[in-house]
Amino acid sequence: MKKMLRASLSIAVLAGAGLVGCEIGSPDTVIREVGLVIAGFYANSGGNLVSENSGAPIETLNLIQNGDDLQGVDNNGKVFRGTVMTVSGTAASIQLTGRTTSGAEGTIQATIDSAGGTATMRGTWIEASLFGTVYGTATVPTNGGSGGSIAISGASTVTNNSATTYTASGGSGTYTWTVSSDSLGTIAGSGATAVYAANSTDGTQTITASSGGRSGSKTVTQQ
Repeated sequence: MKKMLRASLSIAVLAGAGLVGCEIGSPDTVIREVGLVIAGFYANSGGNLVSENSGAPIETLNLIQNGDDLQGVDNNGKVFRGTVMTVSGTAASIQLTGRTTSGAEGTIQATIDSAGGTATMRGTWIEASLFGTVYGTATVPTNGGSGGSIAISGASTVTNNSATTYTASGGSGTYTWTVSSDSLGTIAGSGATAVYAANSTDGTQTITASSGGRSGSKTVTQQ
């Protein structure tokens, strides 16, 4: 019986080892690389980060990022958790949910524009019967074309059901390539300087390359 138990445990460990990119303790949640760095200490020089909320004022938010997985800690020590919803160029839409010092649940729905080493968060604070605005800036690693970090060459308009080569320059080491929507197309050859992008249907796709703490994006129209 002990031998059977040890064997079962070994199989479980090996199975778990294959779940690369999954959150520990949350097997149904997969961390997705988004190719845009928005982590930083957000503050509003003209006031509070959140204009109005129950409990103690939310003045700042230390945003921690792991791919599309987000965690924020405010100046009161309250933790907010959420995700990067979408990425387009150097802009990301995010959602974070946590509780204020009064115990009320609050949600931040915002857009973060990140380019040239500065990220700006603009959005809305939502409670059950209270709304406010969200505004703050943070210093972040350079993202996108505005910072001149990574340039992506390749066609901006492509024909469906074809493969197009895109080449990145300006990074250091291997490149991580992502697309904004897997339903529109996929990348073949991530890790290399040049990759093939296979597009499948009409739409606008954002291709992002990240390397050495830098990133850059290219918007492609598929038709």
